[in-house]
Amino acid sequence: MTLSLHNLIDLHVEDDEKVKCIIPSNELLQLQNLETILASYCTLVEEVFGTNEGTNSESQIFVEIPNLRLVNLWGLESLKYIWKSNHHQRRVLKFPNLTTLTIGYCDSLKHVFTSSMVGGLLQLQDLQVEGCKNMEVIVKIEEEEDEVKEEMELFPCLKSLKLKRLSSLKGFCSGKVNFSWPLLHTLEVPACPEITDMLLLQH
Repeated sequence: MTLSLHNLIDLHVEDDEKVKCIIPSNELLQLQNLETILASYCTLVEEVFGTNEGTNSESQIFVEIPNLRLVNLWGLESLKYIWKSNHHQRRVLKFPNLTTLTIGYCDSLKHVFTSSMVGGLLQLQDLQVEGCKNMEVIVKIEEEEDEVKEEMELFPCLKSLKLKRLSSLKGFCSGKVNFSWPLLHTLEVPACPEITDMLLLQH
């Protein structure tokens, strides 16, 4: 029996002790109608979106989930990646309408995004990261982008940024990147002792 996910709108995964990847790579193309992902307290989850590193394609494959608007990840203690992304990765994911991302108490997560991911998240408006004790930066700049990183556009539609109780957080972005958020109206950075300049948030 083959399960079709083409009409799936809301995906909720909770208290699952077996799953390691919320959405395997072979199901990504079926999720054109997906709007919401809520995942919580799944102890073995290491990755939200599978990226199928074994693909034989020599060119990049762009996969777009056009209707996804909200992602909430909570208490995923083994989570290491939202999805694995770098400039050698053949499968590139885009979320053109994702507006809200909330992450809480995912203690294995050291960064939320890599620099190659942010171009597919231009509509992000509300970002909250809380209680991830090993989180070092929100955006990790990849070595391949050292020469162009100062011109990178980081979340131009961001309106609310809340970084709470992140004891290892050193900055929003690793490296010197010129970013501005003209629409930002809410900025909260409580209990982040390594952050010395709340306005710059640069490490």
